[in-house]
Amino acid sequence: MSSAVGFRFVQGVYWLFLGTWFGAIVMLVVSAAIIFKTVRGYEPTIQAAPYNEFPDKAADILAGGTVGQILAGLAVIQLVCAVAVLLCTVAQCTVFADRVVGGVTGWLNVLRIALLLGPMVILAADQLLITPRLWHQRQIMYDSKQPESARVEARQQFDHLHELDERVVGLAAIMLLAAIFASSFTLHGTSIADDRVAEERAVDG
Repeated sequence: MSSAVGFRFVQGVYWLFLGTWFGAIVMLVVSAAIIFKTVRGYEPTIQAAPYNEFPDKAADILAGGTVGQILAGLAVIQLVCAVAVLLCTVAQCTVFADRVVGGVTGWLNVLRIALLLGPMVILAADQLLITPRLWHQRQIMYDSKQPESARVEARQQFDHLHELDERVVGLAAIMLLAAIFASSFTLHGTSIADDRVAEERAVDG
């Protein structure tokens, strides 16, 4: 029979980091919209090269750069959360397997794990494949030494990658939300053995 105290500790860490992970994605979406709207309202100018050569794009350049830095910071937070959630899930399915409703191989727990692994894969793909390409295309977009055709093509590639990024991040948020609800039905504080004892006592009583 697994330790109730140990299980509660793992559960606390699990819910803390799972909730933080979901909240980080939500705040990213909210903050990005607010930053672009606010910066555009101030109609800023940029003195730093090479962006000073594109005065009509100053607001978008500044807002995009700011959101990009926020993305980098949130990526670290998401990585920490993903590792913590993964470790807790492993503990739940091994040390505390007797507290998983329907068993570790039950369909509800398998669904929960799949919903957790999805955002982890998306996070890895986003950071290793999408984000580096986004920044590369952005550099070409605002490089005056590049021919106009190259910058236009870079802009098209950037828009395509940005749209893809928004979709995968949105998918990750939906999967995390679903994982939160699935977890509430999959995990509980008593072990199967404890439940049997309680049932036997109820029958005897």
